[in-house]
Amino acid sequence: MKILLVNDDGYGAPGLMALCEALRGRHEVRIVAPDGQRSGAGQSVTLGASIRAVKRERGYAISGTPADCVKIGLRHLMPDCDLVISGINPGANLGVDCYYSGTASAAREAAMGGKPALASSCYCREFKDAECLARFTAQVAERLMAHPLPGGVFLNLNMPNAQRGQAMPLQVAPMSWFRYDEEFERCDLDGGQIEFRPRYGKTVLVRDEERACDLTCVRAGIATLTPVAWDCTCRPAAGIAQDIADEMKDAGIALA
Repeated sequence: MKILLVNDDGYGAPGLMALCEALRGRHEVRIVAPDGQRSGAGQSVTLGASIRAVKRERGYAISGTPADCVKIGLRHLMPDCDLVISGINPGANLGVDCYYSGTASAAREAAMGGKPALASSCYCREFKDAECLARFTAQVAERLMAHPLPGGVFLNLNMPNAQRGQAMPLQVAPMSWFRYDEEFERCDLDGGQIEFRPRYGKTVLVRDEERACDLTCVRAGIATLTPVAWDCTCRPAAGIAQDIADEMKDAGIALA
């Protein structure tokens, strides 16, 4: 199997390199990753500037975003890949973080490009055993290829910070809805400028889940798999949107 590896932490990041080593013995692997830290980049892309690819031992370091890495990888550097894996990220990408995360967004970009894709993250600041997490991720990836997802859907894997000899059950879980206990410290500067310094604290669930969600599972030591689609259309709210459209039916005529 030909596997394209990307991340948002940059070429050479421990999780990425551990995953590359775990896969190389059984698969053809090529890294196409940012040349530096791009955490929080989401699915942003580079516009109005060139993107440089520098050859490295296991692939390429790219001057753009994680989504740029996927686009360039699928079009030029490994267009015949069978699978895209993003990660392994130190720091979970649970719930709403899927929208901020460069790791998850790279997998979404791959799924939108028609490739099977897996995002892999760990609920930690620093890995206890990156090799163990890499082997687990590789096993999930191989099973994903045996069980294809619908088009435009990727799997989001989040793992507790497990190590060899420690059990790590795997469970399918929905995305959690939480907010950060966040502050923006204000500092007034000369010339009327204002500087805001973000401070992110604990996560607080907005909605109590009737069933276990990805956040509560991972906190309990359970790895989670969440299928995520590019299509964010909220079909249960379509009736509300239709009511608004019906009430506005004469507005377009009046503007003409």
